[in-house]
Amino acid sequence: MVHDVTSQVHSPQRATVNLDRADEVREVLTSVITASERIDTVFYVSLAGAGGEDTPPLMAERDCSRLLHIVQVGAQFDLTNGPSLCVVTRGAQAVGEPANAVDPAKSALWGMATVLALEHSEWRTVLIDLDRWSAADQLEHAVDDVLSSAVRGPEQFENRVAYRDGIRYVARLAPAVVDAQADPAPIRSDASYLIVGGVGGVGLKLAAWLVDHGAGTVVITSRRGVVSAAAAATIAQLQQRARIVVDTLDVEDAAQVAALISRLQADSAPLRGVIHSAGVLDDAILIRQQPEQFTRVLRPKTVGAWHLHEQTQHLSLDFFVLCSSMASMTGSPGQANYAAANAFLDGLAWYRRERDLPAISINWGIWDGIGVAGAADASHRRQFDGFGALTPEQALSHFDAAVRSTRVQLGVSPIDVSRLPDIFTALPLFRSLVRAATVGAPQRRPFRDRLNAAPAGRRRALLAEPALLEEITA
Repeated sequence: MVHDVTSQVHSPQRATVNLDRADEVREVLTSVITASERIDTVFYVSLAGAGGEDTPPLMAERDCSRLLHIVQVGAQFDLTNGPSLCVVTRGAQAVGEPANAVDPAKSALWGMATVLALEHSEWRTVLIDLDRWSAADQLEHAVDDVLSSAVRGPEQFENRVAYRDGIRYVARLAPAVVDAQADPAPIRSDASYLIVGGVGGVGLKLAAWLVDHGAGTVVITSRRGVVSAAAAATIAQLQQRARIVVDTLDVEDAAQVAALISRLQADSAPLRGVIHSAGVLDDAILIRQQPEQFTRVLRPKTVGAWHLHEQTQHLSLDFFVLCSSMASMTGSPGQANYAAANAFLDGLAWYRRERDLPAISINWGIWDGIGVAGAADASHRRQFDGFGALTPEQALSHFDAAVRSTRVQLGVSPIDVSRLPDIFTALPLFRSLVRAATVGAPQRRPFRDRLNAAPAGRRRALLAEPALLEEITA
């Protein structure tokens, strides 16, 4: 079990290690794994929350860096027999009614670990989340779960588990019913709306949606400004219908974010909505990920979203939309950094709602030909067979329903279970969807009944195919 950050060997059976140093991780794992007693499980326990100068983005970066050290060192050894790696967090997942307190930093670590489970399925990675306010002695739940899972068959094995008040929950994907707010706030002509990362394909589509719905001022920002002729042409068209402000912003710079929000509040059209759609890709499997590669993808979402949260939490916003990815919900091979970054956004949405602040995290699937995922080459897309692409019109229809809903987190992606690669269908997360697709149409009747019973105005929020998803626990 490794979770301390001091380096000292206490006995042949017990050692603590500085997880920030890859050489010390290698040394202690080498001594343990090469010992005469065979190792069955490595527990990575991350329970401490942010405090003092340790903000959630910094904690997320630190937690993920430490797990990266463990994975890259552990890959050099034979850890194939049983649930060899157990990642234990506290407050990573929103579980229960009402959902317990969520720590976005632990959500990011959880997102990274979901990719580990896909890239190294032979390790039988188990993720266990404890209540954020639980005592450390609840670790016994994690130990008991891992020990018992070693003797379970494939159908009983669970790799995403949460404990709340002694109750065990497991994760499943299921079609979602989206309930509209009783009185959703309208898009206003006398207000401004901020889109961070707004000059990309998705950002510009969302800007057009805002203009179509009556926004008076839309502020579009990016780190490098407008860099393509197509983006410039789209912005010029929008400027004929509304006030479009294009600004350069490094969202990782707290001072720049603070200055921008201050300027917007001093404007005649006060800020009423925020959309964070910034993000980059730098893919590699975990054993080849470099630390700087990981943080390059992490920070625009973790640090950027946290700065936006801090600078707007005192404002009267109608919405705060975080453009996340299905990568954080299902995992995505080769994208542990991207999954972690988006999982932080998911956790931040729950964190804000706990504080009665508006927030929704939308776990987008692939926009057809748009965005970092939609622009991926064919060889990259083949590993995601079964995850269909959304047309821009479909995506915007779902965005409209989501932003007016009471949801905190929602996945939006067409999924054809029959075409999913085995690495996904083997996951317990997909078990309900796979079973529903296997047993035939009668088992899908309840969802169709809900669709038929829904008022006409809500039916666009329900799909004939299961494209709107939620991660549920049962």
